[in-house]
Amino acid sequence: MLKIGPAGQSRTAVCCCLLLAWSASAAHGQAKFRGFWADAFRAGIKSTSQIDTLVGQAVSGRYNAIVAQVLPFHDNGASSHGAYWNSSILPKAPDIVGGIDPLAYLCTKAHENNIEVHAWLLPYRACTSWPPAGNTILQSSPQWISVPYPGGSGVAKTDDDFYMLDPGSPHVQDYLISIVQELVTDYPIDGIHWDYIRYTCSNAGYPSDNSYYYSGLKRFQRIYSYASVPAENTGWWNDFRRRETDELVRRCRAEIASITSNPRQPVRFSAAVFATGSAPTVFSSSAAYARFQNWQLWMQQGWLDTCCPMNYKEEHCGSEGAMYQSWVNAANNWKYNRHTFCGQANYKNTFANSVTQMDYALSSGAEGVVNYSYGVTRTSQAVCDAGGVADSSWYPYVSSNLYTSTVATPTMPWRDPATATEGTVWGRVSNWETGEWVDNATVQVGSLGSVYTDGNGYYVVTLVPASAAGTSYNITATASGTSITKQGAIIKAGDVVRYDLVFNAQDPFIAISTSVFSKMVEMGQQLPLDSFDVWNVYPGDMPFTVTSNANWLQVWPTSGTTSGPTDKQSIGMAFPTQDLIPGAYQAVVTVAAPSSSNGTRTVTVNLQVVPVIVPGDFNSDGDVDLDDFAIFQACLGNPGIPPVSGCGAADLDEDGDVDQSDRLKFVGCISGEGILGNPDCAE
Repeated sequence: MLKIGPAGQSRTAVCCCLLLAWSASAAHGQAKFRGFWADAFRAGIKSTSQIDTLVGQAVSGRYNAIVAQVLPFHDNGASSHGAYWNSSILPKAPDIVGGIDPLAYLCTKAHENNIEVHAWLLPYRACTSWPPAGNTILQSSPQWISVPYPGGSGVAKTDDDFYMLDPGSPHVQDYLISIVQELVTDYPIDGIHWDYIRYTCSNAGYPSDNSYYYSGLKRFQRIYSYASVPAENTGWWNDFRRRETDELVRRCRAEIASITSNPRQPVRFSAAVFATGSAPTVFSSSAAYARFQNWQLWMQQGWLDTCCPMNYKEEHCGSEGAMYQSWVNAANNWKYNRHTFCGQANYKNTFANSVTQMDYALSSGAEGVVNYSYGVTRTSQAVCDAGGVADSSWYPYVSSNLYTSTVATPTMPWRDPATATEGTVWGRVSNWETGEWVDNATVQVGSLGSVYTDGNGYYVVTLVPASAAGTSYNITATASGTSITKQGAIIKAGDVVRYDLVFNAQDPFIAISTSVFSKMVEMGQQLPLDSFDVWNVYPGDMPFTVTSNANWLQVWPTSGTTSGPTDKQSIGMAFPTQDLIPGAYQAVVTVAAPSSSNGTRTVTVNLQVVPVIVPGDFNSDGDVDLDDFAIFQACLGNPGIPPVSGCGAADLDEDGDVDQSDRLKFVGCISGEGILGNPDCAE
């Protein structure tokens, strides 16, 4: 790639065109992510007309993805604050026009044009004034706010002039996860995209209330037996603050994939990550690492599907072109069989220089490019640090000079059971006696490296070698010198499975949803299917078997395992009763669990088989034969004379007597001994 300096603008355009003649047909004809960030501080998704224009521009530029900022701040006290969707958790942004649900409308319009929608969120940036307008959850939780060193003096802004949520608080983590769950459950989005998933300054992370047991600092002090308040440059404290952001990222990896109701699964999980200056040779020397954002680890562990380095460099300014290329190369080296979508600053560059940078990223192995931004598409002049301007002619320009044909976004083979070779297992570790989730427990899957639980007791283990059919592993959790093991956990390639573990659990105790069924069926008929549930009253695995003592009652499955009160196993029942003669029957289903304290539970099924009402079947045995003829003969009388007592059933034509007309109908109903009669024979 040519290095182009400030004086080389005319040469840039010529070289760019020559390079693109090759690259557009060779490097970029395959599936690539072509996205742009649409921020909430400019026109974009605030009205239907803005969204129509947004999607139209994306189509014009042959983009295939829109990364829309739907949560810039967690309050609605100012324009461009609040949620750009109908949330039950967050206040809605005040600058939405027409009462629309912007995210819902964007998904509809974008998907109509084969364009993906990725929801862009800022997790920790709460608000710029306290209390946060419209957000009753945060208003009632000032202890969730992280403040500068040494903390403990009430709510305060961090050094970058906004109120920051405490990344290490398990309550904050649950709050943020609930937002992700709502989006992935309620909207057909294609991705969750975190931004500012880091500390913005090192002098933060201290609690506003020192008595708050669930602050990040309190967790650190308990885990490391650290009595004092660590200064901002303390090594262990820095490592723990990296762990705090790690915990949110890795839990999102499991939570997002577990919401199978989303029709756009696999929903991509990505993050905009720090990439300032030149890329270091060692990641721990990067500015991202200093801000407690270890995105190299996130990629290495497979927590992210995609990283989007914010590689905002001005191609025409000194060595910044080389800086840009260094980050492209580093991100490709640190993607570990996942994807890199290079963030590119079209707001800082001329059109030609933006294409030069984008072409370099795509040609060097990045799976995509994300432009910042939709609202500002080029520098106002080719000098360093010049302001940006909105220029919609960028979209036909990029489609003519780089995106010359439409392409699909790249698939994620690690999320597809047909191509994946690894799976993910996650779960929650708790203590039955205390009722608490276990923080900092060690969890190991098979012989893989161990991981630690977060403040909510969650563990996530990725990159577990597995087949599509499933591979069995033992999962062991250890805390305070005590271990518990889940044996035979089945982990499937491309899938996410959950196994919770409970310390000090009670002995299993069998529970069933119904203990008695009462059924009735006509002779010769079969009852519809039915079922009941089996579960363990207490958390923990309880294997069990199910048997029936009657051949007219079949059960399935005949064995299973329940892991606790929320893991109810359905037992189906089928009733092949068609050969039973009229009468009363009883069957007993036995649920047995040798490890349980109550041993067995039984389900009783009482069945009444009733005869079919067949004209002429006077002895109610289901057939019409000579025995019935003898009864009819005794009842036969003359026309117009009512039947004698007990012979009303012989009046087959229902005219008030038993005569030759009834005899003809009786002859038509004769079936023979042991042969079921026809209920419609007298019609």
